[in-house]
Formats: sequence, structure tokens, C-alpha cells
Amino acid sequence: MKYIFFIFFFLLQISVFSQIRGTNGIFNSQSTNDENVTQSDTSKNKTKERLLTGRLSGDTIVGHINSWIFQDRLLHNKPFEVDTFITDFHIYDKLKQNSVSSARLGNIGLASQSNFFFNSQNSYDFIFENQYVNYLITNENLAFYSTNLPFTYIMHSGSTKQVNEQVLTILHTQNINPKLNVGFRYDVINSKGQMTNNTAIINSAGAWVSYFGTRYNLQSNFALNKIQNNQNGGIKEEYFVPNAEIDPINLSDTKLKLNTIGLMIHQKYKFGITKVNETKVLDHEKADSTVFDTVFVPFASLNHTLKIKRSFRTYSDETNATNAFYPSYQQASFTYDSVAFTKFENVFQLQLNENQQSKFKFRVRAYVKNEFIKYGSNWGGELPENFIFNPDFLSRPKNYDYTNTSFGGALFDYSSKKWDWNFEAEFFVLGKRAGDLLFTGNLERIFSVKKDSIIILINGNYSNSTPYFLYENFNSNHFNWQNSFDKENKIHASFEVSYPKYKSIVQMQLANIDNFIYFDSLSTPKQSEKRINVISVKMNKDFAIGKFKWTNNIIYQLISDKNILQIPDFIYNTQFFASYYLFNNALKVESGIEAEFTSSYTLPAYSPAIGQFYQNTQNASELIDSKGGNYPMLSVYVNFKVKKVLLFVNFRNMNTLWDKSHSYTTYLYPTEKMTLHWGVLWRFYD
Repeated sequence: MKYIFFIFFFLLQISVFSQIRGTNGIFNSQSTNDENVTQSDTSKNKTKERLLTGRLSGDTIVGHINSWIFQDRLLHNKPFEVDTFITDFHIYDKLKQNSVSSARLGNIGLASQSNFFFNSQNSYDFIFENQYVNYLITNENLAFYSTNLPFTYIMHSGSTKQVNEQVLTILHTQNINPKLNVGFRYDVINSKGQMTNNTAIINSAGAWVSYFGTRYNLQSNFALNKIQNNQNGGIKEEYFVPNAEIDPINLSDTKLKLNTIGLMIHQKYKFGITKVNETKVLDHEKADSTVFDTVFVPFASLNHTLKIKRSFRTYSDETNATNAFYPSYQQASFTYDSVAFTKFENVFQLQLNENQQSKFKFRVRAYVKNEFIKYGSNWGGELPENFIFNPDFLSRPKNYDYTNTSFGGALFDYSSKKWDWNFEAEFFVLGKRAGDLLFTGNLERIFSVKKDSIIILINGNYSNSTPYFLYENFNSNHFNWQNSFDKENKIHASFEVSYPKYKSIVQMQLANIDNFIYFDSLSTPKQSEKRINVISVKMNKDFAIGKFKWTNNIIYQLISDKNILQIPDFIYNTQFFASYYLFNNALKVESGIEAEFTSSYTLPAYSPAIGQFYQNTQNASELIDSKGGNYPMLSVYVNFKVKKVLLFVNFRNMNTLWDKSHSYTTYLYPTEKMTLHWGVLWRFYD
């Protein structure tokens, strides 16, 4: 059946013609706006965005709302799209929105890992957050807004009682005056899941304020997340019966809690001069008159960014403390592991704007950054009388403090008529990361081709960095390690070509990594002795003929060591749908089928106690295979749009209706059976 499905789409592709299509989530803007951009900069950035997406950020509400994400390393404001397009509206799961294919645990809101190597999100010092990055509201991804009218966004989705899934997003923002904007966002995920003891509950909230004055700017936000997951450890293999209504699980009374709280305050004071511009105008009597207009021209600015973050994780198991499912333990009567993380970060930065009279028109930034980081860990449980600690384990509790100080600088120019570019370097001089070096560079250009354009993006970075603290030090009831790893050396390069006329993007990436760190078959950190090389080719292409449209996302990955990186070589995601109107064009409808396919690959395993995906070395059994992929996951959906309201109905994983055997994206964790999901979105901006 799966091969008939792909042959059908292949034959259809031969007969269709390329057309322009405005899509959501495929052609994201790559331009970055600076707070002090000139009028020519702004126009150029908008031109690039229009070429890429066919519209401006938020222009589904034309002239009403602008939004951006603050990027503090270079103090850029990256446009963020407030998209209310009907296309792809049924993709409400944030994991699905951000990753074309992932290793999952059989329920929304649980830990996940991208199957696309270059989409991995291992960017947080507190490594337990990396598996939930798609669901968290953070200081880094919480958008700022500027609106002419109050704007409110309410999204709610649900499912049948079999899963009992509820997802809610509420957002409100408004300008107090033309310079000052405030707002808040609240997200909720509550899903029972289809497996026993697999419930996910996530409550996330964020609030922000932004002020843009003549000389003083302020951008500040606050983010809070509370995650509660039941951890069942997957199917208990020896008692597994295919197609049973209830699957036997490894862990029956295990809970994980992860709380994060973050505050970001960015302030900028601009130095400059006030210029007077004279403009000649004609009055109603056609007589000349002169209008004088004062304009503040900044030539430098002093910036300060403060970030405060607190994260706390607990893992408890009251009935399985010595379960053979865990590779090791202290033989306590129950498990209550806790890890706390606190980080204070200050960045002072001086920016020099370009001199319009100079031959070389670029901007310069220099900064100094200081970090104070504190870790604390403990594990609980009553110990037997005359208990002797395992010599490989640490006594409890443990606290670690350290600091880092670095200097950095950047050169960049977004006003050039040819190439936009930026180069940045950061060097750590004091603290645990002393000697670390980071270097990044980006080039971008639009080439005109017969009344159309081709966009080229070239990115590269080099890092020689100290491993995250928790890779070297961890203390719990089941896992304890003390490692001394070498610095990880990584080179990454990317080349991308976009052809907006034909809605096509081709991207090639490569990575070369020495001393790569991963979790081995014992679910403990290990540093690879071999160099890891990954090359990927990613292609996005859309076709349309009449009312029918077909989108294609294809990824091919060439991986040097598949024992360490257990991800598929080939990933394909496609949608085929029809777009039409009903009831005298009052109702817009898009109905179609969506499919995800990956080549066969070794499934990664997952450890609940440390919340990490690790190397799977299990051989396939008669009941459960250690291989995944090589089958299509199918969904059928209908999206509706009536004025300011959007609705969807989505039958996910339709393939399970005729293929009764379990399919997996993570070892021992079956994917969900066919389930009906629905959702509705309301927008208010008046």
C-alpha cells in the first residue's frame, strides 16, 4: 500500500506545472532588522521578505501589526510572522510545526528529538530542556509586537476521549501609545495519551513590554514554564501482545517535573545629533513655502542586556526504585532526584553606526559578557541500615558554582546594494570556558533574473567549546558520572538558493565535529573518538494546477557513523490538497492528505530517569523491532476559514486503520493510533 501511495504522487508530479503559492512555514523570512535601521535598510528587508513569502510579516492583517523576535547576540530584531493563513492550519502541534520528522514518545507534550540533524536544538546549558524546546516559551522565542489596534488571538484544539487532548493558546497585545507596547501569552497542553501512564501537562506563560524612544529603547520579557509528565518507560517487551487494547509498560508510578523561569531586560541609549531638513512645498495658492523637520541621527549606542534564568527538574519513582529497567541504582526505597540550575548573564555592548560619508559603510559592535552559573543536585530515598555508598556514586547533595567571561565583536552591513553580511567572533578569557572560541559569518544577496529574483544565503560557523556542565557532572539515585571531556570542535557550513517565482528552495549543509558527545548504550555521556561528518541536502518544492496543490519537503542525510547518530537517511513530507470556496465565497475550504515517510533506521532509545535519548544497541525481537521508518504516516484534514475564524478537522495516522501492527519513532514507544483532532482560532483586532 505504501508503495502505491508514492507511485501515485510521482506520476502526478510529472503532469503538473509550477505556480506561485503563498504558504505557511516553508518560506520563512531570513532577513534581520536592526533597531537602528535606516529607511533604505527597512525597504530592502521588506523587499526580501516579500520575495520569499509573497507577503510582509503580519500582512494578513494589513497595516495593523508588526512583530519580531529579539536576537541579543547582534541586537537584531528578526521579523516574526503573525500568520493566520488557512494553509497548514491543521498543523497545530508545535513539534510538527518546527520539525519535519522527530523521535517521539507517543503523545504530544513529551520529550522529542529531531530526525533532521541540522534541526537539533541542543542549545541549552540545562540539557533537560532541549527535549522540550518546541513547547517552551522562552526569552529567546517570545515575540514582541507593535499594533495600531488591540490584537487578541485565541486558539483551542481537542481530540476524542481516547486521547483526551486539549491545547489552548491565548495572546493579547496593544500599544499604550505609539512608542510603548505591552502584551501577554498563555499556552496550555493537557493530553492523556493512548498508553498507560503517559500523560503530558504543560503550562507556559509570557509577558513583554517594548518602548522605542528617540534616544532610549527598552525590550523586556518574562517567561514561565511548568511541565508535568508521567514516564512509563515504554512497552515491557516480554509481556507485549500485538494489537492489545492495553500495552504493558515498564514504569507505573513515575513522574517528571520541569519548571523554568526567565527574565530578559535589554536597554539601549543612543548618541547622535539632531539635523534639520528643509522641504519645499506648494500651498493651495500654489505659492512656495518651506517646512522644517528635525530628525535625530544616531551615530553610536550603549547597550546592556540582563538575563536571569532559573530551572528545576525532579524525577520521582515510588514503586520501581530498584526496577531492573534502570541500569544502576543506589538501592534506596524510592527515587526522588532533583537538579537545579541558575544563570545570571550580563552583556555590555557598544555599537558604532556606519558613516554615510565614508567609503566603507558598515557597522561595528564590541561587547563583554559575564555569566554566573550555579548547579545543585540531590537524590532522595530512605537507605537500608548500615548502607554503604556505591563507590561509583556521589554522596548527596552536591553544589557547583562557576563563572565565564568573554569578549566579542562584530562587523555587519545590511544596507549594501550587493551583499548583506555579518561576521562575529567571541573569545572566552576567564572561567570554566576559558579558551573557547566562537566564530560565525553570513552572506545574503538578491539577484535579479528577468523581472524575478534568486536569493542566495551562505552561512558558516566554527566553535571550539567546553562541553555542557551536566555532561561531565551528574548526581542521582540511578545515574552518577564524573567525566573530563575535551573541547568539542565543530565546523558548520550552509549554502541555500531560493527561487521565489517557482517557490523552490534548495539547501546544502555540512558539519565536521571532533570530540562529539552523545549518550551511549548505558545512557551515560560519552565522547566519540572518531570524527563525525554529516552532509545534508534539503529541497522544498510546491506545485499547483487549478485548485489542486502539492507541497514537497525532501531531506537526504549522509552520516558517517550511524551507530552514534541514529537518524534516517531520507525524510519526505508531502501534502496534496484542494483549495476552493463555498456559499458565495463566504467560506474558504482546503481539504487534503498529508504524509510523512522516512527510510529504515535504528530507533533511538529513551531514558526517563535522565530525560535523554541514547544509543540503542538492542537486536530486534519477535514482537518488537529495533528498526523504524520505511512506512508512510497518513493524515486526512479539512481547513475552514470564515472571516476572522479558522477551523480544522484532522484524522491523524489514518494508516493504522489497515496496518494494525505498531509503528515506532523511538524504541519501545509506539506511535498513536488513528485519532480525530479538531481546532478553532478566533482573532480580534478592533
